[in-house]
Amino acid sequence: MGSHHPKVGGALNNLAQLYLEQGIYDAVEALCNRALDIYQRTLGPDHPETGRVLHNLARLYYDQGQYTQAEPLYQQALTISEQAFGPHHPNTAAAANTLALLYKAQGQYVQAEPLLQRALTINEKSLGPNHPNSVRALTNLAGLYKAQEQYVQAEPLLQRALAISEQVLGPDHPNTVSIAESYIDLRQKMNHE
Repeated sequence: MGSHHPKVGGALNNLAQLYLEQGIYDAVEALCNRALDIYQRTLGPDHPETGRVLHNLARLYYDQGQYTQAEPLYQQALTISEQAFGPHHPNTAAAANTLALLYKAQGQYVQAEPLLQRALTINEKSLGPNHPNSVRALTNLAGLYKAQEQYVQAEPLLQRALAISEQVLGPDHPNTVSIAESYIDLRQKMNHE
């Protein structure tokens, strides 16, 4: 198996992802670039594993506030996902969601909204409306509307997300509590208008 084998690329990418989750950013870029080089040489630039590495590298830049570096990588990861899995696959929804959250963080709400709507539609159709990814998509879209002070659009999305989360996870689950807090905050903002 040599140092340029796809399994080595996978190990490097997994290690990079672990470091990302732990907030240990120093080594992530080098690990991702090494994995990316291996995958591009052995699997090709449009392979899903290449897209996964691009996503991790984009996330590193996103987490560090380097949005201009993250954007083209998230866009490329979305394109790869669409080509590899199709436009209606949960992986494509996840890629659309992360790109949308980048746009939201930059205040580019017009670019974010259709991507979040798309992610919600894909997740609900492919995974079902009660799936955690569907609930996450609801809360992300509601968060976008909330950020724009479009509280009337956000409210039914958060209500749905809260009802599903309470039913599926229970009222004391951390995700349910987080959605409930977001909903309470929204209601307070609506009452101050």
